[in-house]
Amino acid sequence: MTTNYIEWTPEITEALHNGVVEVEFEKKDGTVRRMLATLKSTSIPSEKTPKGVKEYDRSILARVFDIEKQDWRTITKGRLLSWKVA
Repeated sequence: MTTNYIEWTPEITEALHNGVVEVEFEKKDGTVRRMLATLKSTSIPSEKTPKGVKEYDRSILARVFDIEKQDWRTITKGRLLSWKVA
């Protein structure tokens, strides 16, 4: 079976900075995960605000705040299945 991944575009990043986005992606273990994610600072609790810069390859990975789990998660951009503004 071929998985149809979609490209991570600047529009997705912009939508994350402006509000909540529902993303669906394939995890490393092959399972599919749906997440309500954001990068909007007013939607992230102050105690969860990053206290520095975490080094990672931004061309491959996206760090987002999971609204439901109330914690940071990493998405492999090349495994994105769908997204929409929530």
